[in-house]
Amino acid sequence: MGGYLSLSNRDIGISTEELFTKLEKTRIERELAIAQTMESRKQVYKLAEQRERLKWSACGGGITVVLSIVSAIHHKNIIHLLPVFPITTYLGYMTHYCYGDKRLVLHHNISLNVVIFYLEIL
Repeated sequence: MGGYLSLSNRDIGISTEELFTKLEKTRIERELAIAQTMESRKQVYKLAEQRERLKWSACGGGITVVLSIVSAIHHKNIIHLLPVFPITTYLGYMTHYCYGDKRLVLHHNISLNVVIFYLEIL
């Protein structure tokens, strides 16, 4: 219909199979990018939630530790110090999770899982 100006599919040099393969690969890459972005947003939200919880846990844990120490001194009973060790361990772990490098390690692991998943698809 266009005479000498129109090109047939053979003249373009790319077949429909190659075109569909290329489009499918682009679609998969975009889906993976969106999935990685959504996972990153979920992690950020979870981290913000954990930081908010840490504020309340630190207040309650600190009061419990102080009261346990005062009780142990007042009653001269070392058993009253038993709650101090699990509380400080928990608060240390949560502080490391919220403000330390543990979140970077988790982020690195998720990035590796996405890359491995992408390589399995191809």
